[in-house]
Amino acid sequence: MSRLEKLIYRAKVVGANVASFGLKVATFNKLPAFAAASALIVEDGKVLLIERYDGNGHCFPGGFVDSNEQPDAAIIREVLEETGYEVVLGPVFAVRNNTDKPWRHLTSVVVTYEATITGGQLTESGEGMPVWFPLTDLPNDLLKETRKALDDYLIREGVSAG
Repeated sequence: MSRLEKLIYRAKVVGANVASFGLKVATFNKLPAFAAASALIVEDGKVLLIERYDGNGHCFPGGFVDSNEQPDAAIIREVLEETGYEVVLGPVFAVRNNTDKPWRHLTSVVVTYEATITGGQLTESGEGMPVWFPLTDLPNDLLKETRKALDDYLIREGVSAG
């Protein structure tokens, strides 16, 4: 990813924050939550995370659900865009209200699916660098909701975090 592409992405994030703040003011702080989806992808004791270029840490691949799009279709699209991988979805792992701060003025309800890679090749995107981390050695800068979901996964699977 070129420096210019990273700068363009960061400019989009700033623009989205300004626009969302304006919406919140215009709606008297009653802006409804947006739908989002993410993927929990674990293979060989490692989890696939995105190191965000906006400096807000690591998170699952995912993003907002487009208008007239179902969450399952959104996450298949987002994983391909952000990682280069094609996936098949498993069960819904979690549904949470995202209270992280990267989108400072937006609230989103995130549906997290378990997913399995079926094809494609790992590539970076304009949003970040996909990185595999051992479940026993996770980065310290996980977004709060990603950390909660991974803690739940580790408990379910009986894995001790390092």
